[in-house]
Amino acid sequence: MKKTQKATESSHTLIFKDLPDDAILVVFGFLQFPTLCRVKPVCKWWLQSIDRGIALRVGKKKFLSRDELREAVGKYYSEKRKFSEELATTYGWPIGKWDV
Repeated sequence: MKKTQKATESSHTLIFKDLPDDAILVVFGFLQFPTLCRVKPVCKWWLQSIDRGIALRVGKKKFLSRDELREAVGKYYSEKRKFSEELATTYGWPIGKWDV
């Protein structure tokens, strides 16, 4: 059964590898940031492709006040999925990449 599973995973990876980079970025663009981070370890190729896609979507805004930082951290930890796109495109993703 493991051989079948590996063969299936390999064929999926080969299908993705045949797509142009732009098409792959479009596909990954439909996924939320937490999902992208969760699936990155599938294989080295996915890791590199997802990192490229994330780099194009993330924001780099600096926090202007302590209150702004508190609000963003509150959103991140209370309802990460609900606010992931807003937080990522404004400040970056994951939280360790924020410019504090």
